[in-house]
Amino acid sequence: TFLTDLTGLQFLQAPRWTAGLGGRYVHTNGLFTNLRVRYTGEAFATIQNDQSAVNGRQVVADLIIGYQDDSYTVELFAENLFDDRFLTFNPLAQPDGSITQGAFAIPGAPQLIGARVIAKF
Repeated sequence: TFLTDLTGLQFLQAPRWTAGLGGRYVHTNGLFTNLRVRYTGEAFATIQNDQSAVNGRQVVADLIIGYQDDSYTVELFAENLFDDRFLTFNPLAQPDGSITQGAFAIPGAPQLIGARVIAKF
C-alpha cells in the first residue's frame, strides 16, 4: 500500500507566507511609474517535509518608468530588479513518496532590463 500518514505536515510547495504589494503613480503630464514587489516564503519540496528539500525565500521586484500620451507609450522596465537568484527544487519522487537519487531545479526568472515603445494607430 502507498498510504503515508501526513498528519501535521505542511502542504507540498505551499509556503507559510506570501505577500505582494504594488502601486502605480500617474502624473498629469503623462509620466508614470509602476512598482510591484512579491515575497514568497520557504516551502517544502517533498510531501514528507524533508529538511534537505526546502525552496528558499524569494523577494522579486519589478519596476516600470514611462511616458504615455494619446498615440504612444515609452517605457523603461526592470523585471527582478534586485536580481534575486533562486531555484525551485523538485526531487525525483516515486509513487510511494520516496525520493530517488537526483533532482532537478527550475531557476527563477533572471533580471531583465529594457525599453519598449508601444504605438496606437
